[in-house]
Amino acid sequence: MMIKTVNGSRRLAASEEPQVLFVLTGKCRVGGRTVAVPVALPMTEPVELTDVQAMLLEGCLSEAVAPDDLSVQIVRETFFEFEVTNAHRQAAVSYLFQRLETCEPPETGHLAPRVMSWLELHLDEEISLDSLSEQFGCSKSGLAAAFRRDQLRPPMKELALLRIEKVCELLKENELNVSQIARAVGYDDLAAFNHFFRRHTGRSPSDYRESCLWIT
Repeated sequence: MMIKTVNGSRRLAASEEPQVLFVLTGKCRVGGRTVAVPVALPMTEPVELTDVQAMLLEGCLSEAVAPDDLSVQIVRETFFEFEVTNAHRQAAVSYLFQRLETCEPPETGHLAPRVMSWLELHLDEEISLDSLSEQFGCSKSGLAAAFRRDQLRPPMKELALLRIEKVCELLKENELNVSQIARAVGYDDLAAFNHFFRRHTGRSPSDYRESCLWIT
């Protein structure tokens, strides 16, 4: 059984043999479109990879799928975290393919949780609904629908709440000034940040910090 790790940035050509690419982290583009990671996809088209941890596996997959949490754990632990025997690897791959057969396409499978996890790690970046759609390889309406299915608010409202939670946490710690905190959640314009925080909390960042310090 062919098992090959793929790290860093490179372009992979389509394969004439049945092969599956499992991208754990990084960016993946197929046919000019960005596909959300983690993803497992048949190597029927050229794939452009950027800063990835990935596995190229011998096997068949009818379409690209969004791996579930257990599939991700299997790949991460078996091929990137622990030293295991060849027999263990082959058994893990066999079970992995069984799991992947039950997973859904990237456009729908586990989309909202993956977006939320990504947002938590990129609060300091400029993020729009358009950029989210491109990042996860889906339409804006598909993204909104995935959030509704999981009984979440619209993506940009969830982003705003994540940022507010982060700001409140940093204000309570009292280690960074307001300008530094603003940049930590993607705001270079201090006035815009102050307006954003007041609109969601009813007070300014300075007032919130003072009240926290008074309580402690």
